[in-house]
Amino acid sequence: MVELIKNLMPPTLRKKLSYIKTKHAIRLEALRTLRPTDVFLVGHPKSGNTWVAFMLSVILSDKMCKKVTMANVYQFVPNIHMAGVKVKQFDDYPSPRIFRNENPMWHDYYPKTIYLVRDPRSVFLSYYHHWLHTDRVDHGTLEEFVDEMLEYGCIRRWEPWLVRWDQQVSDWVERAKRQPVKIVRYEDLIEDRGKTFREIVDFAELDYTESLLAMAIEQGAFQAMQKSEIKHGAESFHGEKSGKGLFVRKGQADSWKEEMPEYVSGKIERIFKPTMEMFGYR
Repeated sequence: MVELIKNLMPPTLRKKLSYIKTKHAIRLEALRTLRPTDVFLVGHPKSGNTWVAFMLSVILSDKMCKKVTMANVYQFVPNIHMAGVKVKQFDDYPSPRIFRNENPMWHDYYPKTIYLVRDPRSVFLSYYHHWLHTDRVDHGTLEEFVDEMLEYGCIRRWEPWLVRWDQQVSDWVERAKRQPVKIVRYEDLIEDRGKTFREIVDFAELDYTESLLAMAIEQGAFQAMQKSEIKHGAESFHGEKSGKGLFVRKGQADSWKEEMPEYVSGKIERIFKPTMEMFGYR
């Protein structure tokens, strides 16, 4: 009888009811699975997600009794991109748990979120270098990469789920008005890693000693992370990818000025100008 009634409904109404049912299921699963102390690290790819996760891992390692390297960050701050239900796999982790998710589906129910934002010109340049490490044969030019990112918000044959930079940033700016969200600029971490990271740790309500915090900040230097990557590898670059260059590249705030042609950066500036200006990106 229920199926008969559904079949008699207009397609638009069936679609709406299906959406409501899905949202309700997500809400119930999120409320069952999430802890009130959980913290999520969100940001467009190449916005410093792994960098912050690595430093947070040093803090978390004190309780988990493991050594942190660039190759095992996921053991401390797991990647659960898209699939929020993966949180279930980490029920044995001590609170507060910290997760990374570049395209969250449960974001309406996140107890706390650290949202990382970075100048999109630097994001696209770094993301392009990451793209060059994939197994694809034809990666195209930097300009072609930027054009596709601007038109579709993603590289469709690589990570089609990605939300366009300005749309994701604007969404989290709005969320910060109604949810516990701490927005952190990558450039502020570059300028004063110690001060900015302490604010992140305090927001996450992690237990730490001053010596442990100092260790995390020290190991978060790019030279230290590169040294760890050279010795142990990186979680994202393994196998043949590791032979194409380091995951930890430069860690600079404005290397796009030297590496990106002005006519390419100009395209980004024209489309993203309103959002860029919100964060002082000129």
